[in-house]
Amino acid sequence: MKKLVLILFTSSSFQVYAQPSILGKEWVGDNLAYLYIDSLKAYFEIFGRFHEQTSYLIKGDTLNLYYKYTSSIDSFHKEWIRNYNFIIKKHTDSTLSIVPADINAFKLSNNADVLNYRNKKALQKAKIDFDELKFRIKRSAGSYISTSVQIGKTKEIKIIETRNINKSGYYSAVLSDSLYVELLEILSVSELDKLKSWEQVVHDAPMYTLEIIYNNKIRLLTAFDAPSITNELFRFLQSIPQKVKAKEIYQPFEIKFVE
Repeated sequence: MKKLVLILFTSSSFQVYAQPSILGKEWVGDNLAYLYIDSLKAYFEIFGRFHEQTSYLIKGDTLNLYYKYTSSIDSFHKEWIRNYNFIIKKHTDSTLSIVPADINAFKLSNNADVLNYRNKKALQKAKIDFDELKFRIKRSAGSYISTSVQIGKTKEIKIIETRNINKSGYYSAVLSDSLYVELLEILSVSELDKLKSWEQVVHDAPMYTLEIIYNNKIRLLTAFDAPSITNELFRFLQSIPQKVKAKEIYQPFEIKFVE
């Protein structure tokens, strides 16, 4: 007589028991709040604080963010866990609301009673009358290594690559129609009207400077840890030197910011 054997597979690498559709979406909150959860980590951000990258567990209507650490209190012998528990109060494909359920979560949320998010893909696209954009990434504090990019409304591009205090390369190019459309599309969902800087002290991380002239406005952002809503825009701008056919210019020029 043949026997039917049922084999149950389990995996400790997946920590999700419910609400799977929360995963893999960029959740954008008020005042530059941000939440993204992939299969391994959660990325949580409140304006005015450095973003947190934590492990997580979703069980029922509870979202538990946590990280493990050691402490000098016990000479680093014991592994401790800090938990941040949130109750998922509302969840649709386009909206998410979570409520801090313990003191740690409350503090992490800057004392907010509830955090309301929208799926970035469901954001209403802002009308952008684009004039000019300037972007600079400086590799670290005190470093002379930097890349600056300037894009005008006629799609002309200027690029400065600086490798040390005495050596810079100057380039010009034209943004293709498809890349220009992609840029405008990204800008339309980057919450430009809300972008702002906060005081940060970091010594070993890139410094980002972004200046955008649009809709008769000038928006300036300077940050080591830029708001996560700019992630897509910053990736696009950093890829520009590789995506265009740049021509070297032997007459030096400047890309000046309003700072």
